Amino acid sequence: MFSLLDGYYGYSEVLVLEPNRLKSTFRMKWGTFTFRRIPFALVNVSATFQCAMEIEFHGMISQIMVAYINNFTIFSKKISNHLHHLNHILERC
Repeated sequence: MFSLLDGYYGYSEVLVLEPNRLKSTFRMKWGTFTFRRIPFALVNVSATFQCAMEIEFHGMISQIMVAYINNFTIFSKKISNHLHHLNHILERC
């Protein structure tokens, strides 16, 4: 049995460290701004988010789930186990 979850807004939850915020500076007519959270368009955002998912779901990756960028696939052989796995993953989220 498989379930698919989409972590669409997951990128906007990862904070940019204070020393690195200057690297994301942009100017507008209202002033100069920096990102506090990772914007989707930066070069290494996918790798950074993938690393964060590996840390967050440590012990579950490759055993009951696969995390690829912002998509999660949960798999089980029995429906009773599958509901337990889903509950466990959603608690971590």
